[in-house]
Parts: sequence; C-alpha cells; structure tokens
Amino acid sequence: MLISDFVGKELSIKHRGDMLLGAIAPDAKSEKGDTHFLGDQFKYGLNRRWEYGRFITKYKERITEPFMLGYLTHLIADEVWAMKSYFSGLEERLNNEPTLYDRYHHDFRLCNAKLIEMFTSEGLYEALNAAVYIPVMDELDEKNVFVLKKQALEDFNYPVKHVQQELSVFSLDEILAYMERSAYRALDVCRSQLGTIHT
Repeated sequence: MLISDFVGKELSIKHRGDMLLGAIAPDAKSEKGDTHFLGDQFKYGLNRRWEYGRFITKYKERITEPFMLGYLTHLIADEVWAMKSYFSGLEERLNNEPTLYDRYHHDFRLCNAKLIEMFTSEGLYEALNAAVYIPVMDELDEKNVFVLKKQALEDFNYPVKHVQQELSVFSLDEILAYMERSAYRALDVCRSQLGTIHT
C-alpha cells in the first residue's frame, strides 16, 4: 500500500483512497492466480510470473482510474518480489525449510509496524477507510475486498514491540530497497505504457 501511495503522489492522483483500495484488492482472494493474472509466459522455478501486461490489456479502457492504477502497482510490486525471491534462492529455501515459512510471515508483520511508523503520512488511514469504490472486475468479489480493507486498517493498530523487534529473515534495508525498486518500476510502467494519466 505504501508503494502505491508513493506512486500516486508522483503521478498527482487526486483520489488517494481509491488508489489505496486498488492496491490491496489483488490479495482479496485466498487463491491469487486470477486476481494476480498468473500466466505461463515466464517460469521461475515452481512459480509462474505475474503477467501485469495482461491486466493492462484487459482493462485498458479503464486503466486511468485510480483504483486500477493501485491494482497495477500491486501487481508490479509482486512481480519484483517474485523475481527477488527466485534469484536470491529464497523461494527454494521456503520450500525446503519448514520453519522458515513462519519466520518469513512473522517478518512481514513486523515490517508492517516498522514501515507504518516510518512512512505513514498523515491521512493514509483515513483515506483508505473512506474509500468505497470498487469497479466491476471479473477477478474480484466486492465483499472480499471490503473484508481485506478491514484487515488492512487493523494493521495500523500494531503492537509497539513490533517496532523494536528485529527481523529474522530479511533486513529492513533489504525491504526498503525492494520498495524503492518496485515504486520506480511502477512509475516506469505507468508513464511508458499508459501515457498521460488523467485523474
């Protein structure tokens, strides 16, 4: 969500909440193949790469909507993470080390607290909380998106100890570098493929 918020500011998106809601929407389903536009064109190990180009093609008539731009930045950020996980060997380690998976997800919970503490600008919670517009998409169920929105808002009420607790799988610098790469990749895609974005 923070990645999309950065992109939205760089692109002067006026409807901040809509973009934030779009940014979490792809995770509103436990089976994420459809919502993440999983495809066969590229293969990395056991995983297939998210093909965000298919999303752009399918929804090109509505791609300038803030919700859709948020959705797109999520898909791009996930692809950057998938490539990082594969080429760093993390994907293989997760498959081979049973205890690593729990530590991996615990790190993400800790990161939520640390990143919100570091980067959440005033009004982010309120913007997401006020967002209600969900466009009709074959891949989404509106109810699931609102359930996920509620969970995302609950992330702002993190335990204070999560801010101090050290990560065990990643470093915070590693996460910050990933976020920066994802944000600038998303900006490149928006500017080069979508042209002038009207909001």
